[in-house]
Amino acid sequence: MDRLLARVIGSITLLFGVAGFLPWVTTDGVMFGTFTTNVWHNLLLLFSGIYGLAAGFSRTVSPKTYFQTLTMVFGVVGVTGLVLPSPLLGLIEVDRAGSATHLLLAALGLYFGFIHAPEPPPHD
Repeated sequence: MDRLLARVIGSITLLFGVAGFLPWVTTDGVMFGTFTTNVWHNLLLLFSGIYGLAAGFSRTVSPKTYFQTLTMVFGVVGVTGLVLPSPLLGLIEVDRAGSATHLLLAALGLYFGFIHAPEPPPHD
């Protein structure tokens, strides 16, 4: 279950990261007409997606560590996006819709990274 969820979240964040660079999806720094974005934000999503896919498919990358990282990174981006003006630290464009999405990712990461008991490794 943990690896499958890491694959799903990794795939979604990777797709959003790629979509942020497509001119027919992102116009004037707004993706899908809703999410404010820029190159740094797209790169964050790309790297999160690659990390999630690695955690989902590789035996050397832990899904638990991926979810813990997801909690910390997207928790910070989500909370600071609500209280600080965009761009965050002069780099990442975030709006209220993006902050809500980041906080949702952080909540999933919190549960699967810190609360949920990981599945036992398969016996080879």
